[in-house]
Amino acid sequence: MLTMEQVYRIKNMRKFEGKSLRRISEITGHDFSTVKKYAQKEDFNHEIRPTKKRQGKLSPHRNIVLK
Repeated sequence: MLTMEQVYRIKNMRKFEGKSLRRISEITGHDFSTVKKYAQKEDFNHEIRPTKKRQGKLSPHRNIVLK
């Protein structure tokens, strides 16, 4: 995972300097697919998914246990 400074550098080279992804990869030393991923990514926030509550193993027998 790259730092935000490295990501900004990649995005800057791509958008303002007009460098190709291959050239950015050579300059930074990062893999081409990594450079491509971060150059194209717009939103860096992680998606927070709600946790799913699963049923317990004894739930089908709850009435018997509570008697």
